[in-house]
Amino acid sequence: MLLKAIIYAYLRNLYSSRNTKQALSENIHFMWLNEQRKPDHNKINDFRGKRLQGHLKKNWSTNMAKYQKQEDILNERNSYSKIDTDATFMRMKDDHMQNGQLKAAYNLQASTNICFF
Repeated sequence: MLLKAIIYAYLRNLYSSRNTKQALSENIHFMWLNEQRKPDHNKINDFRGKRLQGHLKKNWSTNMAKYQKQEDILNERNSYSKIDTDATFMRMKDDHMQNGQLKAAYNLQASTNICFF
């Protein structure tokens, strides 16, 4: 649980363990991420310094290669399907239970000028 709170703190530009501790007791988003647990700043700092030190650097190069490949596939789109990388996710018609679902689809747009399809 503390990993989620630390990552969220970094996203919110909170790098100090004391500021993270304060956010864990005041900010509702931090409270939800950490399931109402309020560790002191020493525990936050120990977790960040000792437990995460080797894990973040161990898979860094393989993860960066994977992310770069995904960015290349994504290009300028918002999403893509893992099965068909040319397709993107779109909200389709509701099914019989009125559940709108995201499905892989193609967004084809065609225009004409004095023509019929």
